[in-house]
Amino acid sequence: HDLRNPIFMAHSYSNFIIQGLNKKISADKIDNSLKSITERCEFALNLINDLLDVSKIEAGSISLKLEKGNYIETIQKIIGLYEFNAQNENITIKIRTVLPSIIFSYDKDKIERVLNNLISNSIKYSKADSLIEIDISMTKTNVITKVIDNGQGISPDFLDKIFDPF
Repeated sequence: HDLRNPIFMAHSYSNFIIQGLNKKISADKIDNSLKSITERCEFALNLINDLLDVSKIEAGSISLKLEKGNYIETIQKIIGLYEFNAQNENITIKIRTVLPSIIFSYDKDKIERVLNNLISNSIKYSKADSLIEIDISMTKTNVITKVIDNGQGISPDFLDKIFDPF
């Protein structure tokens, strides 16, 4: 599932460029689409590298690559990657927070993987003409991120299984 999303995004942007060549879309839109394709392909390659290290995952010894960054900017970047798909369904994605920035050390690739999964599922399962809100708050020791949509949700029969490996 995590691998399908970035490949789907790269495919969508590629089709946009191909269709746009006949419609003479702006160079900026083509440039942004190509950058998104590159970012999604890099994300997919990182995921494949992680999957090749399944033994590390199973042993619980996967390492984190902590880097100091602005969490709000990371979320804005991810939202930007999905705006094209959301607009096709007339879905609005909005960040809801009182914090202008949240700076701390985190593994950007792993956080992006989780947020990509949550946001892509929100778009996939939300009704057209709806709103997806990403609510960000903090406690003294944690950053809390909620992706709120109007989708059908997870069936109660599967709730106890969502954290089972594979």
